Amino acid sequence: MWTLALLIPVYCFILEEPCPVDAPCRCYGTKIDCIGKRITVIPEFNFTPAFHRELYIDIRKNAITSLGAHALGNIAEVHNEHLTVDLNDNKISYIDEHAFETIGNTSVSLYLSNNNLSSLPKALMHLANLKELQLLGNTIMYLDDAIMTVIGSSLTSLWLDAGSLAIWPRSLARLTILSELVLEHLPFTSIPATAFDGLYLIERLEIYHSNLRTIPDAICSLDNLQILHFEHNDNVDLNSNRFTPHCSEPMKTVNGLYLSYNHLTDFYPYAVTKNGTFPGLRTLSLSNNNLYDLSDLRESTFQLYYLYLSNNRLSNIPMAVVHMPELLTLILSGNVITEVDDTTLSGLQNLRQLTMIDVPIDNIHPHAFSTSYSLKTLHLENTNLTSIPAAVMHLGDSFNADFSGSPITCTCQNLAFLREFPVADFVDNKKRFRGNCVNADPVKSIQEFVIGMPELCG
Repeated sequence: MWTLALLIPVYCFILEEPCPVDAPCRCYGTKIDCIGKRITVIPEFNFTPAFHRELYIDIRKNAITSLGAHALGNIAEVHNEHLTVDLNDNKISYIDEHAFETIGNTSVSLYLSNNNLSSLPKALMHLANLKELQLLGNTIMYLDDAIMTVIGSSLTSLWLDAGSLAIWPRSLARLTILSELVLEHLPFTSIPATAFDGLYLIERLEIYHSNLRTIPDAICSLDNLQILHFEHNDNVDLNSNRFTPHCSEPMKTVNGLYLSYNHLTDFYPYAVTKNGTFPGLRTLSLSNNNLYDLSDLRESTFQLYYLYLSNNRLSNIPMAVVHMPELLTLILSGNVITEVDDTTLSGLQNLRQLTMIDVPIDNIHPHAFSTSYSLKTLHLENTNLTSIPAAVMHLGDSFNADFSGSPITCTCQNLAFLREFPVADFVDNKKRFRGNCVNADPVKSIQEFVIGMPELCG
């Protein structure tokens, strides 16, 4: 039977023994766990009549090759509000047309990524309320228009491996309420300007590992787009200033743009300025590219909150950040920066997090953080710093600074300025230094040394 769990929120029900499926599967709360059990066929389910809001059937990482009719047994006995069936990472090449017939009108998330499907299964037409469908890692060669029409009335999220498509799938337009679209391995160097027509409710678009040369102008029709990921694309035209789309009207709804792993050597500022393609942009990621000079950004005006520039070839913090007074987070890990001067961060009064992990930095000017009144989190792990920078004196009432892996030498002389802070702030972890003193034997943390300074240093 099903019963209310006393130690979890009242909307959540648990599966009591006997579990509706035999070993090696197990039941945990509202999850049926069959992960990695080396099973080759869908197990037999025998559900007891019940009602609950969520049920998760997890059959990932097995060797199942097909789903027969009524594959989930008498699941109609369970009047759940939402059902997740996770069949990722199997070897499924065949799904019977009646495989999901017993599911009825239940809201469904169906995960079929990393299998051997070559077409959309007709069984999807029996899912009257299919919300999410994941099909990455399959060789889908075409999208059946009849199936797309049926699922289009309910589907809000589609993840599709497009690597085997011969032409752009016009039937995507049948997904009239889709809000999330993830496309991998698009084989085309460009797509029609009308490719996304009909998908007017798309809020999140992700394109990975494609042959596209630029971000397609087709996105200009997505009037509700908020998040755009265009990442891991190896054939980007590095000589074109049209890497970002040219739309007749600004895409004012886009607030997040993620452009990692595109081999970019330069980035043109037009797209992210107040008057550019994405005037409402708040998050920009250019991490994991080949950027070594962002001087073109210097004269631009930005309104970014989050800027990610990790794993490029930057030797300096871009001066463009001076024009980003709203910036909250700046990530610069994995670059070749050696110094932070006293002017680069001067305009960042709202900066809360600065991350520079795995950079050869060995000098931070004493006034580098003099206007960083809001800075609370400072990541300087694995740098060449040998002392805590005096710039931390300008940080606020509380902060967390991590120097783990950096060769910090703790002496009364080079850390004397820290005596100006109340020891109680370090004892209570209101101010926190992470990392160890390289000159201490036995090992002593920086925090321990600072707390002990009054007694040790007199």
